[in-house]
Amino acid sequence: MAAVCLRFAWFRNFNSGISALRGTRTSTSATGMDSMGSAASRSPLERLQFDNVALRRLALDPSQEPGSRTVRGACFSRVQPQPLLRPRFVAVSGPALSLLGLDAEEVLRDPLGPEYLSGSRVMPGSEPAAHCYCGHQFGHFAGQLGDGAACYLGEVRAPPGQSEELLRENPSGRWEIQVKGAGLTPYSSSVCRFGSFEIFKPQDELTGRQGPSVGRDDIRAQLLDYVIDTFYPDVQQSRGADRVERNAAFFREVTVRTARLVSQWQCVGFCHGVLNTDNMSVLGLTLDYGPFGFMDRFDPDFVCNASDTGGRYSYSAQPSVCRWNLERLAEAMGPELPAHRAEAIVAEFVPQYNAFYLDNMRRKLGLLRRETPEDEELVTLLLQTMHNTGADFTNTFRSLSQVPSPGVPDSEGAGDPVSRSVELLLAQCASLEELRAAHRPTMDPR
Repeated sequence: MAAVCLRFAWFRNFNSGISALRGTRTSTSATGMDSMGSAASRSPLERLQFDNVALRRLALDPSQEPGSRTVRGACFSRVQPQPLLRPRFVAVSGPALSLLGLDAEEVLRDPLGPEYLSGSRVMPGSEPAAHCYCGHQFGHFAGQLGDGAACYLGEVRAPPGQSEELLRENPSGRWEIQVKGAGLTPYSSSVCRFGSFEIFKPQDELTGRQGPSVGRDDIRAQLLDYVIDTFYPDVQQSRGADRVERNAAFFREVTVRTARLVSQWQCVGFCHGVLNTDNMSVLGLTLDYGPFGFMDRFDPDFVCNASDTGGRYSYSAQPSVCRWNLERLAEAMGPELPAHRAEAIVAEFVPQYNAFYLDNMRRKLGLLRRETPEDEELVTLLLQTMHNTGADFTNTFRSLSQVPSPGVPDSEGAGDPVSRSVELLLAQCASLEELRAAHRPTMDPR
């Protein structure tokens, strides 16, 4: 199985990728990649205009040795995707393809489409590569990471006529094509994470591990310049004359976006599951949430990942973990961001998170006309009551939506809407037997 994900050069994580493909990987990387054949000229994918800026601006590994290995002094390694045997489309995303100026039906009819989008055949202008990153996993520095599950195929220039909203979201004007299930690489995907900067981490006191490019301040500066110039052009333009101020503004924006993101998670009962540093985006996007889950019965200690036996990434812990991960990012930025500046910015995280969270919860509760100090207490009491009664998180808010605003007549015109809402709310509560089962003490089998 292989799937191609569309992201704008490094960061943008789509819920649906370009396509999903099915097939079996062959043992040689040469199959299907040498001869284009007579049908090649008919492929719409050959019209894509690649502009692989990341590979031009960032340090490249001089070796093309295949397989997993430690790579020092580089952000990227060139790779050769392992071809699939007789790939075929399973699903295609029309909206994702339209971002590249392609028509889904035309791609589906293209005999070379499955080969190109599975990485079995390299598109003209494509330069397959893998991006190096490290990370803290469950609180411990794990060193260089990556399982060969994904690789970068290149950056495609956005066609003219894209909406202003997309242009604001993707100021680089390029979309990255990435293939999942590409075969063995020295590391994994090309999405820029907090862990992308941790390749420069000095020796960790607890584990003794260090980043493969420790001491390479020149490469760290290159990476930071590329990220800010490409994805935070406003920061570059307004603060570019002063490097420290520019980097501080960048880190502050990452902090704000992270606070906003985790507040949105908490307000819908979303649990990421694996909030390691390498699973967090510097654009404040949700990515790499494999064992994720949404709470049913409200429980602050809800853990969706069966391997998280200590509850490090529980629902209630997510804001503090995101703050801790920001501290690790600041450390990895090293001399590019003085420690006292980073500490001051991280200290802003909790007030920012609280403001975003309370604003979201006010809107969920319909508290729109004015803000009062009692709003926060009301939210706290509601959640405590939900916890005590075992109420369903999502359905409780859905039930509250049945209560009409003052002065608005009951839309159904039957019965007291408040009484009806109370009945709905009571229906969301767990029975005594369910609460007993949920809170029954357990013993470690050891």
